Amino acid sequence: MLILVRHGESAWNAADRFAGWADVALTEVGREQARDVGRRLLDDGCVPTVAHTSVLTRAVSTADLILDACGAATVPTLRTPLLNERHYGALQGLPRTAAVERFGAAQVARWRRGISDRPPADAAGHGESLADVRARIRPYVETVLFRVLDAGDPVLLVSHGNTLRMLRQIVEGLTDAQASALELPTGGYVRYEDVSVLRRAC
Repeated sequence: MLILVRHGESAWNAADRFAGWADVALTEVGREQARDVGRRLLDDGCVPTVAHTSVLTRAVSTADLILDACGAATVPTLRTPLLNERHYGALQGLPRTAAVERFGAAQVARWRRGISDRPPADAAGHGESLADVRARIRPYVETVLFRVLDAGDPVLLVSHGNTLRMLRQIVEGLTDAQASALELPTGGYVRYEDVSVLRRAC
């Protein structure tokens, strides 16, 4: 079993700012969203025995709260930067309204959902397109995630909106258009019971 969870609401989600790799904490709403996921997994009998997260606080905290709420606080957890959110380059930290004012709504929309459209780099030269994120996570999916799933372990994977969009494209065999259209709210999750289907899609 694979359970993909988008982290709970962060302070910058609430403020509608581009977070990217910025290490932003959860709001109390986000903390409760995480606890609710854990309670629902427990009610459904879907308690993970392994957890994977990005290294960003909002994902780590979400995973910890989920595991605590479903009675699995001591399961082994892998934290990897491969599951970090997309780096938004020069947009990182900007309110979305400010980005639209500076660059125009159409351009911001292309950067957000165009698969190969990379936002302008920040001062350190960082910035990722969705295709860059896909290339970053593919080795993790194929060599780390599937190895754990093949061992029969129910996996909780907590990551970020754009990272999960590209991960789902890989494991579900989605087109670019289908992947671009995917939406998962903060604290939302997708559960795959038959992981052999994911292996075939990959």
